[in-house]
Amino acid sequence: MNSTKTYEIITQALQQYGTEYSILDISELDGLLAACACKPDIATVSQWLPALWGGEQHSPEWQAENEISDFIGAAMEIQSVIMNAIFNETYQPLFSEGSLEGKANTIADEWCYGFLRAMEIWGPLSQIDEEFMTDALKPIQLFASEEGLTELENMSEEEINLQIQQVKRNIIIIHRHFLQARFAE
Repeated sequence: MNSTKTYEIITQALQQYGTEYSILDISELDGLLAACACKPDIATVSQWLPALWGGEQHSPEWQAENEISDFIGAAMEIQSVIMNAIFNETYQPLFSEGSLEGKANTIADEWCYGFLRAMEIWGPLSQIDEEFMTDALKPIQLFASEEGLTELENMSEEEINLQIQQVKRNIIIIHRHFLQARFAE
């Protein structure tokens, strides 16, 4: 499957079956799957698929059998690309782009919401990992919480861009932390 077709399948399904509980777009899916790649243990489709829709109770009633298999296949293809990029430390989050007053800007909010949504399937962490994640998640939470959004309103464009860069760096840092923990076991 080529990437254009993959994104079309995902976008179509999200538009057709998305609800107020599901992820909204491909950027949020990218964040969700990035968090799955960073997870201390392997994230299975049976874990992240319900999280994508907002819980098992919100999973869609697919109109055709091939829709679900095409959707899962496309999502797993994206997941594979993300996992490889994170492992190789070349990952670039798929943030949305927008414009404000005629000027292009990066929108990190949806991606960050997706990342935090996937954190719900991580399960309990050790105290050391909790402390590590408290710091590592700060820039992500900045874009995905009311308090953070209020804080962003008081930042300059340069300060916001620095926080976006920190989100990118922290994904690799989080992955490294848990990858080292896996090999230490």
